Amino acid sequence: MKKSELRRIVKEEIQKFSLNEAFNLKNPKTADEAREQAMDWQSEFSNKSTSWEDVIKAANHFEKMAKKFNLTKEFRENGII
Repeated sequence: MKKSELRRIVKEEIQKFSLNEAFNLKNPKTADEAREQAMDWQSEFSNKSTSWEDVIKAANHFEKMAKKFNLTKEFRENGII
């Protein structure tokens, strides 16, 4: 494995860990799980001091989940993305 590939993997894993630790964001298996996770995130976000970095990571996470489960319109209407 090339060093650049290893660095990329390590960087991704660190980002996943910090995001998961901050908001318990894991990859949902269904659209309903994605919706529930988004609602939980909104609730926690309003009660926590959050860095802009974590906000961006969460936005990227929910953007991916919205595309995966065809929830883009719903997530935009509800201010998730």
